[in-house]
Amino acid sequence: MLGLSVFVLVWLRVLSNMTGHSPRIEPDPPSWQKLSGKLMHVALYALMIFMPLAGWLMLSAQGKPIPFFGLQLPALISESKEVAKLIKEIHVTAGTVGTFLLVTCRCCAVSSFRLTG
Repeated sequence: MLGLSVFVLVWLRVLSNMTGHSPRIEPDPPSWQKLSGKLMHVALYALMIFMPLAGWLMLSAQGKPIPFFGLQLPALISESKEVAKLIKEIHVTAGTVGTFLLVTCRCCAVSSFRLTG
């Protein structure tokens, strides 16, 4: 249920980003920092969308129910223990990559703040 909540919230955040505008960063960072920041955000958003879907697929493949605030969501794929195992490995690996990206993002933000601010 937590993953699906994140899935809904991230789409609301994407919509908010598309309709609003971000404040300007002062002083203006170098272009390589802007590009790396945008790539990092794209990767993090992709993970926030992918991880709940992978969890839903994993539960579907395991034949388990998919509850979401009192609703029973349908299975996305048929039951298969082999597929469930594969999706679980991918889900765990993506979680590890996500943790690395989050730590890297925070370290870059802190170092940028310390160097420029």
